[in-house]
Amino acid sequence: MNILDIINSKKKYKDIVEYIKSANKENIYIGNASVNVSKILASNVFLNSNKFLVYTCTDTFEASIAYEVFVDLIGTDNVSFFPVEEFISNDLVASSSEFKLARMMTLSNIIKNKPQLIVTNTDGLLKNVMSTKMLKESIMSFKVGDICEIDEVVENLVIRGYKKCAITSEIGSFSVRGSIIDIFPINEEEPIRLNFFDNEIETIKKINIETQISKESIKEIDIYPLYEIYYKKENIEKIKKNILNKYGFSEKAKRIVEGLDEYQNLEQLYIYLPEIDENYQNILSFINEPICFYENYNELVEYETKRYNEISAYFLELKYKMNNNFLYKKTPPYGFYKHSNLMEAFCSIFYFKFPKVLRFLLRGFLSS
Repeated sequence: MNILDIINSKKKYKDIVEYIKSANKENIYIGNASVNVSKILASNVFLNSNKFLVYTCTDTFEASIAYEVFVDLIGTDNVSFFPVEEFISNDLVASSSEFKLARMMTLSNIIKNKPQLIVTNTDGLLKNVMSTKMLKESIMSFKVGDICEIDEVVENLVIRGYKKCAITSEIGSFSVRGSIIDIFPINEEEPIRLNFFDNEIETIKKINIETQISKESIKEIDIYPLYEIYYKKENIEKIKKNILNKYGFSEKAKRIVEGLDEYQNLEQLYIYLPEIDENYQNILSFINEPICFYENYNELVEYETKRYNEISAYFLELKYKMNNNFLYKKTPPYGFYKHSNLMEAFCSIFYFKFPKVLRFLLRGFLSS
């Protein structure tokens, strides 16, 4: 017997779940609850609602623990993970492939309209993603018997961040030998092999990564993009114009624009998402009428307030150091803010990502 069955036998608990359902609450704030009580309650509400439920924790550590608990309670098939690294590690350092894959799998379940209990952290709620249309187009699907040109497949892999190499042995790589394309998708544990007869996919097989010998045959495969950015060749000129209009002809902006044609620096393009996909969204706007649970809500608010204060203090300290440098160089601070790649990155990240409170702090920082 599952622990949920035992708890559901208690009338008081059943009444709480029924009240939440009947009240049609979209936001549930949990405070001062014993460990895992909020998770048990969220699990029951999810199982009885047939809706997406987003469960928010303070950080990725707490979210990871919550994810494991939910998997034990309601099973892997019902739980998705949408972790986003906190603060600087999220935007200035490449996101881990495990986290990227978890987010893409979550978005895939949302696209398929498969109700899930989605575990995330506060940065996950703030993170913007591509529009539904672009996300659907970014996932490549192949079936045995599909008609497609090898050159077209290669081009589409490059567009999605995959790198051509001699042997396919690492995630995100692919190789071409005659009528065979080997690909190591980010969403697979082993490489896969597409075997063509002319322009028809004759077989799809998994590959032993050490021997490079094909083994298990499969009927179809989905290949997710390596990065969370996708754009078409026909939109490149428009994207270039959007980036240069917003960021000017700074060194970094010019470098990014120059790399768009060859799909270079894709991992650095997240801060330019509004210029790439004007219909970008966050995960809550991506889901139709989600139920939102906030674990230990008061602690969550305190945690975010503390982070905002730390970020503000960091920028004030940075400004102080810069002003001291300018006393010696006799260069106007505005010139530095305008042309510094570092400041451009910081300002772009925070103005794009964080809510009004932090934007207000940054406006004060830059104008004073």
